[in-house]
Amino acid sequence: MKRFFLAAAIMLCLFSLFSCGNEDLNIIAPSFDGGIYSGFSDVPSEYDTLQALEDGCYVIEDSKLLGGKEKWEKFLSDSSKGEDSFLRAVHFVEGEPYFTDIYYLDGVYQTFEKNHELGITEGKKFSLLRRLDGKDGIPEKDAYFYVLTDSEELTYKDVSWSFLSSDHRTVTDIPFEWLGFTVYLD
Repeated sequence: MKRFFLAAAIMLCLFSLFSCGNEDLNIIAPSFDGGIYSGFSDVPSEYDTLQALEDGCYVIEDSKLLGGKEKWEKFLSDSSKGEDSFLRAVHFVEGEPYFTDIYYLDGVYQTFEKNHELGITEGKKFSLLRRLDGKDGIPEKDAYFYVLTDSEELTYKDVSWSFLSSDHRTVTDIPFEWLGFTVYLD
């Protein structure tokens, strides 16, 4: 009986360490198994929007933000103050989950993504998370992008024009990573 309670306590601790939210004061650094990010190892094979919402993730389905806006705002607030932070975004496309884990640790942002097409990919490390404001559409309206970069010079126009090119380096030599899940904030 003691073993059962011990096992249950250990599982509860592990689950709380890898949940989507960032309430934990001690953010766990990304872990790797054989050189591959292992942060998604806690995700069940049958993962749905209800589970993602219960886990406290930033959740998108059918191009609608279902929950987690406050988690994003906390991530922004904490990281802007230099505090370690973590957020898991889950975007469901035709029922298939696409995951993005974003970390801010020791002054550096980094993402890890998982989807059924590419598996797990590791993003580059960047020192800045920037909101780039601009105008887009016909008629023009206010728009913005959130990107990771090391540059203060990167502009909204650089990023928006890069989407029209098959190789964004033809538009700008400034490295950046677009945080696509943030387009659903409004």
